[in-house]
Formats: sequence, C-alpha cells, structure tokens
Amino acid sequence: MKSKSFSVIRNGKREELTIEVVKNPNISLDVKDRKKLLVEVESLVQDSWGEFKDEYLEKSVLNVYLLCLIRNSKNEIIALAPVKKLLIKDKTIYSFGLTVVHPKYRRLNLLNKMGLRLASSVIFENILRGRFSIEVIFITPNILTIGTIAKKAKFMYPNPYLIKKDGTLDEADDETWDLIKKYLDVSGERYRSLDRRGSIMEGFYDDKKELVVKKREHNDEKLNIFGEKYLYAKSGREVVIYAKVSLFKVIFT
Repeated sequence: MKSKSFSVIRNGKREELTIEVVKNPNISLDVKDRKKLLVEVESLVQDSWGEFKDEYLEKSVLNVYLLCLIRNSKNEIIALAPVKKLLIKDKTIYSFGLTVVHPKYRRLNLLNKMGLRLASSVIFENILRGRFSIEVIFITPNILTIGTIAKKAKFMYPNPYLIKKDGTLDEADDETWDLIKKYLDVSGERYRSLDRRGSIMEGFYDDKKELVVKKREHNDEKLNIFGEKYLYAKSGREVVIYAKVSLFKVIFT
C-alpha cells in the first residue's frame, strides 16, 4: 500500500511522518529489502526494549500478513505493528503481535494510529468478502486494550465485564480453550504456564524482566478488578484473548 503523510508535534516542533502497510512482507519484498528491514527493526527494538534474537524478529516482522510501519522525516522506522493471519481449526484468525514505538516518539498516539490503519485494512478485506465479523487472538498485559476489545466483541474470553461478584471468572469453554492452545502452538509462543481460568500466561518475561508492564489503572471498576485478580497478582503475567469482533461495532462505535 502507498504511504501516507501526517504531522505530529514533538518537542514543540511539527514533524512530518509517513505510515504504510506492507502486505505479506516475506513475499512482497525482495531479499535485499527484507535484510534492510530487519536491520532497521533490530535497531528500533534494541533502542526500545533491548536485544531480541534475530529468529524472533524475523518471525514477528517478516512472517506476517500485514506490517504497519511509521517512518520519520529521515526515513527511519520509528514504529511498527504487525498482523498475522492464521488458519486454525478451519477458522481464519487474525493476531496482533510485536508492536514497538521508539522511546523518542511515544505519547504521540502512534499505537492508535497503527491500530486504526491495520483494522481498516482487515475490515475492508472482510466486508468485500461479505463477512461482518472477524476472529482475533492476541496476547497482552494491558487492561486498557482488553476493555476496548471487549466493547467491540460479540464474544470474548476472558471478558472482564462478565466477572462475578467474588471477582472470579468461569473457566474457558472447551472450544475456546482448545483454540487458544492451538494458536500458541502454531505461533510458537514460549510460555511456562497457562491457566484455563482467565487464560493467564506466564513465562515470556522470564529472561526479560525489564519488559514487564507496570500496573495500569482504569476508570472502569470491573477492569481494575480483573487486573488485580488475574494480571497484577503476580509480576510478568499476560492474558491470551480470543474474541469474535463485530465489524459494525468497530466502524460505528
């Protein structure tokens, strides 16, 4: 897709950035461009989070369906977000993965910018094919993201808005549980444990303590209860979300 320009105010000055979505980068980019992209991404990730193995970056950036990139005025990649498209149990599953914004460009709403651009691409593709809902699985420690998806979903597990008075959730049903486990197998995610109640995963941060997300507060009490009970009770936890998202809700709410 063609890149589009937009401006931000950073350090009191206006700066022009460009955003683009690359479809199937492992196929659409030639060898030279793929190598160049990986070098740029490695630099971005190192500046943002620290060192990651080349194999992990290649899987997360090249072996994806859609890759959103934002570049600065010097043509440097300063943010990225991918979407994978997987066939699991005869279901087409979209999955948002490694998302990075350079520290110097945080607090500029770039995460939302990339999310909207990718969502628009997925929505347009499915509506053209007569489909008005999509199935997504993703891993996150962020209750703000969880709350946003819950309001767009026809079904979601775990759903903080279905939390009981005692602060607990029902376990995942058999179909959801099987789908989540198969997704983790197919995507090659590394983890130590996965709890069926709450779909809470541990282990990804074992050797990356610096990446552990700090506790987040929300103005919605049920989200805070979910966070306290399942995410923040122990450091380094993430939740694996499965949702059927209404495209009409995404568009009109």
